[in-house]
Amino acid sequence: MSYEYVQTLLRRAEAFLEASQNSYEKGYWDVACVEAEIAAQLALKALIAKIGLTPPRIHSIRRLMAFLSKTCQLLGEQLTGYVRSNREKLVVLERCREAGQYGSQPVDEEEAQIALGAAKEVIKLVKSLWELGCETA
Repeated sequence: MSYEYVQTLLRRAEAFLEASQNSYEKGYWDVACVEAEIAAQLALKALIAKIGLTPPRIHSIRRLMAFLSKTCQLLGEQLTGYVRSNREKLVVLERCREAGQYGSQPVDEEEAQIALGAAKEVIKLVKSLWELGCETA
């Protein structure tokens, strides 16, 4: 993957996160969840592209983390620990995105707050892993 593509994905992740924060502040919790989950996905896909792989066209934060874990041992150790400690928040983030986009019931403020926080954490994690090398598993 090209450096420009990687940077584009990371820039988009940050833009979606900012949009999510703005939507949350306006009380658009459904929209905030969708944008937050997309932000986290794009950050993970940027990391996948950075290590030279084509990001899979899947839309699950935990599956993207599992893909990275299986592909890169060093990243895998960090990601596995993160998922174990934060599984509940990640499930809310994924469920909240689906509900916000397709669900008949609205997302409430608490769920949106958890989703936004989880997306922020995922992006922070990606940035902390950014400079680590990758040994293929």
